[in-house]
Amino acid sequence: MVNALGEIHRVLAPGGTLVDARPDSRIPAYAERRNARGFQRFGVVKTSRIEGANDRASDLAVAIVVREGLFKRMRRGRFWHLVPFNSLAELREYLREHQRFVHRAEWLVDGVTRKRYSNDQFVIRRPVRYEVLQALHSLPNISFQLTFPSRSFAGEASFGHYGMGGPVAFAHPELGLAFGYVMNQMLSPSGPDPRSTALIQAVLRCTGRG
Repeated sequence: MVNALGEIHRVLAPGGTLVDARPDSRIPAYAERRNARGFQRFGVVKTSRIEGANDRASDLAVAIVVREGLFKRMRRGRFWHLVPFNSLAELREYLREHQRFVHRAEWLVDGVTRKRYSNDQFVIRRPVRYEVLQALHSLPNISFQLTFPSRSFAGEASFGHYGMGGPVAFAHPELGLAFGYVMNQMLSPSGPDPRSTALIQAVLRCTGRG
């Protein structure tokens, strides 16, 4: 989810708004019968263990992008969302098929009462939490390559990027070295470009690493 939030930040203008709204697994949902005076609570519906873990991972992802300065927390809250059903059997079928909840309610009323009102209208009252995040201005994300056998830059601890046809740029913080190479003719060697390789080796010899 961190990558998804990073992509959202990329397309938002500074000051743009992201609303993160998700079912709140920290609070149980309720199975309720609709009546003339409002609602009668019939049972408690808990979130499945897997979805609870997913919610905690999402919370961590939001915390990471806030810590990295991509977003600023503005406000948060909670509201209740009602999922309607025409009968108790329809509600039970929903619980059996829905992956977010455990597949059975913990009933607060006895079987006789449930049977008596089984054809009435029911709802699942589920909590939804939301948080408003504001996109902050930040430098664009910059990716780079690490060393690998056919593209070693200046060896371990160096990083940079190879381009198509021969160009290369990298840094080696331990040596205090930055290197860039461009050319006026592209090659397509099967391995490292011999031109940049020779220059890199020459530079390394000057540092005593060649």
